[in-house]
Amino acid sequence: MLVAAVVVGVVVLARAFDTNASDDLAGAPGPRTSEPADGTPSASPSGASPGNSASPSPGAQQSPEVEGVVVQVRNGTSTTGLAASTSETLEAAGYSMQEPTNAEAMETTTLYFAPDAEAAAQAMQQRFFPDAVVTAAPEAFPADVDITVILGADYTPT
Repeated sequence: MLVAAVVVGVVVLARAFDTNASDDLAGAPGPRTSEPADGTPSASPSGASPGNSASPSPGAQQSPEVEGVVVQVRNGTSTTGLAASTSETLEAAGYSMQEPTNAEAMETTTLYFAPDAEAAAQAMQQRFFPDAVVTAAPEAFPADVDITVILGADYTPT
């Protein structure tokens, strides 16, 4: 299990440096965009130039979609330790993590976002959970968490 967690961490870190951070809109995090295979930068969703000064410097480790985003991972599977290892992966990517916990069994991995965290949740989905559902968090969810990830039976760590 430890070896799998280390491999996942290495893959996540490798992916962290092959994407561009998008411009943020009025201070809100925006979705991450990737460069095409030919290496030419893609346009950001706001239509601004990808090279403008709002993008972090090449040495920056966190993007606007990650910096300050508080995440809690809940395990909705029967795989022991899955929420903990996934939390470690997200923490290595720069997210602020709360203690992982268990959840009721889920078939589909779901990312629940707090108000003003939808763009960050969509960026997380694209980067880590491509098959997950992204939806607004119910009012009963903790107010101090931006994104709650509930791992479902469909989730397989990369």
